[in-house]
Amino acid sequence: MLQTLRIRDFVLVEDAELAFGPGLNLITGETGTGKSLIVDALEVLGGARASADSVRAGQNAAILSVTFSLDDDPAIVELLTEAGIPALSEDGDDGRQVIVRRVIRSEGASKCFVNDTPVTVALLRAVMERVLLVQGQHAQVDLFQPARHRDLLDEAAATGDLVAAIGALHAQAASLLGQIREITQRARERVQRMDFLRFQLAEIDAAKLRAGEHEELATEERKLAHAEELLRGARQLVSLLQEDEAAVMDRLGQAESLIGKLTAFDPQLARAAELLGAAHAQVEEAALELSSYAETVDYDPRRLAAVVERLELLRKLSRKYGATADDILQYRRDSAAELEKLAAMEERGENLAQELASVAARGLEVAGELSRRRREAAPRLAADVLAELRQLGMPDASFVVAVEPGVHDAPPFGPHGCDTVTFLFAANPGEPPQRLGKVASGGELSRVLLALRVALAKTRAGAAAAGGTLLFDEVDAGIGGRTASAVAVKLAELASGRQVLVITHQPQVASLPGAHFHVVKETLAGAARTRVLLLDSAARIAELARMLGGENVTDVALLHARELLGNDTP
Repeated sequence: MLQTLRIRDFVLVEDAELAFGPGLNLITGETGTGKSLIVDALEVLGGARASADSVRAGQNAAILSVTFSLDDDPAIVELLTEAGIPALSEDGDDGRQVIVRRVIRSEGASKCFVNDTPVTVALLRAVMERVLLVQGQHAQVDLFQPARHRDLLDEAAATGDLVAAIGALHAQAASLLGQIREITQRARERVQRMDFLRFQLAEIDAAKLRAGEHEELATEERKLAHAEELLRGARQLVSLLQEDEAAVMDRLGQAESLIGKLTAFDPQLARAAELLGAAHAQVEEAALELSSYAETVDYDPRRLAAVVERLELLRKLSRKYGATADDILQYRRDSAAELEKLAAMEERGENLAQELASVAARGLEVAGELSRRRREAAPRLAADVLAELRQLGMPDASFVVAVEPGVHDAPPFGPHGCDTVTFLFAANPGEPPQRLGKVASGGELSRVLLALRVALAKTRAGAAAAGGTLLFDEVDAGIGGRTASAVAVKLAELASGRQVLVITHQPQVASLPGAHFHVVKETLAGAARTRVLLLDSAARIAELARMLGGENVTDVALLHARELLGNDTP
C-alpha cells in the first residue's frame, strides 16, 4: 500500500506531499491545474522515461519519492535481496517500509534509489510493478491492442507460471534456431573449406616428412655435390701431415727431439716441450681422422639425384605451408585441428536440431496447457465483465473473449503461446460484437476498463496481478448521471479490498468515502505553481459544490454536495 508521495520541483509542483490512506483516495481539481502531474510522477517513479524538461523552471533537479508498506510481498523481498538492498526499515505499527526515489536533473541523466541504494531503472520498474498498477488514459489505448487483451485474460486465468515458461522456451528455441541458421548458411563455405583442408593434409602426409629433414638433406646434397673435391682434399691433407718428405708429423718429431735435448740444459723449456708433444699428438689424430673420412666419401649420382628431388619436393611444400619441414608439420597440426573443429560444427548442427525438436515439443505442450486454461477462463471473464457492465449502465452490452489459434512457423509457438486473444464488444442490442477498439466510444471504453478491473479484482489472480494499489486516471471520463453513480459504486466496491487512487471530474465519484485531495494552480510572482491540498469535511463540501455548479457556487449546489457526502449540516 502506498503511504506517501513527495513531489519537489516537478513541472509546476514546487513541493507537495500526499499522505494516502487505505481504501479510496480521491483527487480532484479544475482542468489544467495539474492533476495529471500526480499520475506522471507515479509513472516516472515506476520506471517511465524521465525528461530533463520536467524539472521546474529555475531549479537544478526534480525529486520524486514514494513510500509504501511491504505488505509481506515475497516477490519484492526477493528482488531487493538479490540486488543487495539493505534491510528494510521498521516504522512502528506501519510495518516494514520501502522508499523509492528518483532524481531528475536539468542537466544529465536521472538517478534511481531504493532505500537510498542506487538501482537501475529496470529494478525500479520491477519493484513498482508489484506495488502500483496505473490505469491512466493510456490504458484505454491499451484496449485497442490484442496483446493487452491476452495479458488481461492471463490475469483472469492465473497463467503467470505458464506464460513465464513459454516465454523462456521461446527464447531458448529462438536462440537454437539462430545458431542452426548460422551453421546452415555457412554450410557451403564450411564444406569447401573442409575439402581444401583434407587435400592439404593428404599432400603433406604423402610427403612423409620428418622433423629436421630439410637441414639434413641440404647438408647431404652439399656433400654429394662436392664428393670429388672432398675426397681429393682429404687425401692431400693426409699427405701433408704424414706422407710427404716434409710432412708435418716428421718435422714435429724432429722438433720434439731437439727440444728434449735442450730441456736437459734448461728446465725453463719444459713448457714448450709439452706443447710440441701435444701438437704432435693432435696432428697425428687429425691425420687418422682425415684418412677415415676419405674412405667414407663416395660419389653417388643416383643418391644425389634422389636428394635433389626430395629437396625440390620440400621447397614446393614450403611455398605453401612453411619454410622448413618443421614448419610444414606444424601447419599440418593446425589444419587437422581446424578440420576437426569444422567437422564438430556439423555434429553441433545435428545436436542443435535435436535440442530444438525437444524444446519445440516441450513448448507445444506448455502452449497447449496455456491455451486450455485461457479457453476455460475466457467465458468466465466475459460473464464477469458483462455482469459489471450491466451495473455500469450498459444492460444490453455484449462482451466476448475470443481465443483463436495464431500462426507460428519456427518455432511453432510464440513468446506468449499459440493464441490470439481478442475482446469483442457491442454496446447495443442487435449489434454483432466487434473488436473492442473499433466500436467502443471513449466513455464505453472507460466503463469496459473499469468492469475488467473490478472483475479481475474479484479473482485471486487479479488481486495478485494488480499489486497493492490501483490508480484510475479519469476512468469516468465521458459519462454522467446514473452511469457516473454506477461507476462510483464500482470504485467503492473495488476499494473495499485494496487501496485505490482515483482522479475524477465526477461529483458522484468525488463524494465517495475516503481521503480527498484537491489540486489547485496559482500564480505567485508571475510564475504558475501547482499545490495539492488534503480537504477536510467543509472543504470537501465546497469542492463538490464547485464540481456541481461551477465557479459560482449556489446554495443549491452546497445542499446537493452535503447530500452526496451524507452530511445534512448547513
